[in-house]
Amino acid sequence: MRTAGIIILLTVFAFTLGCDGLTSTFRFVNNSSYTVGIAPNGQDWSPAMISPGSSVEVKWSGTIQYVYVPSDKVRVADSEPGRIVFVNR
Repeated sequence: MRTAGIIILLTVFAFTLGCDGLTSTFRFVNNSSYTVGIAPNGQDWSPAMISPGSSVEVKWSGTIQYVYVPSDKVRVADSEPGRIVFVNR
């Protein structure tokens, strides 16, 4: 009985460890006529420049936080989970 309890605890522990490292892919799509720069806001992923009509994928676990330029010329359009779209203002 004690062995079964230990096996159950180890299984739950292993499952919990496996879930912590889940990574999502976020796609930044540039539908504007400007080159857009994206950078992490307090996170550790690589910044990127996105040409008009191009896209970039970023892998990150959890909620992605970012800043972008030129924020005075482009804005984020209605996006869906995992997909951020930039358009002209």
